[in-house]
Amino acid sequence: MIWSKSMYRSGLSSLLIVALGLGLSSDARAQDSSITWQSRLNNIWSRIIKDDEDKDRPWGSRGDVCAIAPTNPNAGTPIIWHNQPVIVWQAGTVAKVSLQNTFDETLWEYVPSADETHVVYDGEPLQPGQTYTLALHNIASLGPTLIPDFQVMHPIFRSLVGNGLENSFMPNEFTVSNEEWMAIHQADYFSKRELSFDAIQSLFSVSDPSSELLAIQEQVIEEACD
Repeated sequence: MIWSKSMYRSGLSSLLIVALGLGLSSDARAQDSSITWQSRLNNIWSRIIKDDEDKDRPWGSRGDVCAIAPTNPNAGTPIIWHNQPVIVWQAGTVAKVSLQNTFDETLWEYVPSADETHVVYDGEPLQPGQTYTLALHNIASLGPTLIPDFQVMHPIFRSLVGNGLENSFMPNEFTVSNEEWMAIHQADYFSKRELSFDAIQSLFSVSDPSSELLAIQEQVIEEACD
């Protein structure tokens, strides 16, 4: 039951932060190495939901479909860093996923299994500064149930954020895979800069997540859709 218009405003304020050169320091180097993996994941989740303005209703639902990232039906047109976004939904609510450009041309389609909750868009990288439509179909043979938009961050801002991610990276200090370590580093970085949709995508980008990360993923879906 989180984010809608507040996340859109957060995306705009995050771009201002980037433009002013704020929040891009190597703060990850100063993190407490004694923190547990579960605590770090919980901290990320707490930052993602801290600006919730729609606690009275699920923010990702529209009819029988619940969309979570890279946008949702209540988010306006959020600005994201990922140019190959991770698309996240509630299992059992989506029969087909597609991405369209502003000319209503379908760029990519995916048909998930009933128990899938996310997929990484594996088409050509989306163009910075361009707006795209995420089409979610409750019934594959019919038109989309949800068609929220999102915009890929302007190239200058994407570069600044990318440089910040690279400069703040630290070696893996936990017993998780390097893939999960990198994904959580990104989620931590994004959540500190109010790029909540990017943080969510990073949380769902790991091919073989730990039990701790799986629990956070389940919490995200429950909070968004129930």
